[in-house]
Amino acid sequence: MPLRRIREDEWQRWRDFRYAMLSDAPNAFGMTYADAIARPDDDWRTRTRDLATTEHTTYVVVEEDGEWLAGAGGYVEDGIPNVFGVWTHPDARGRGLAEQCVQAIVDWAAGLGAAEVRLWATDGNDAARRVYDRLGFTPTGATQPLPHTPELVESEYARPLGTADASAPSH
Repeated sequence: MPLRRIREDEWQRWRDFRYAMLSDAPNAFGMTYADAIARPDDDWRTRTRDLATTEHTTYVVVEEDGEWLAGAGGYVEDGIPNVFGVWTHPDARGRGLAEQCVQAIVDWAAGLGAAEVRLWATDGNDAARRVYDRLGFTPTGATQPLPHTPELVESEYARPLGTADASAPSH
């Protein structure tokens, strides 16, 4: 499937895609739908510009017939690339699109020269965990409460980059 980085002028599409993911899977993300809809348009424009144009942030989507079916993003924090916002539209699940998007972010992180890439996933999100397992991510042992629902726990996962043993296992 064709995969591409979002563009700066697509801030409304990014906003609406984010609304859909937060509505569909409220415990999979650090932001709530209510927080998202309360954001002013200028925040969405700025965030989309950053995701579309800066070296240390990105967001990629799989697009088919003009519809965004899946996406994943990356950002650098404290020198370490992180994956965020992985989501596949319910009608497009089971096609490997999330895996394709996350692999694109892994490749982006490798292109930055990073030694590893990390992500956080809510415990119990088994579908996400299977994707991350297939791509060679393993738990680091670090955990934290989900910001908006502290009774839920997020676990951190990492994948080393740039070495022969860092390639994702084939399944």
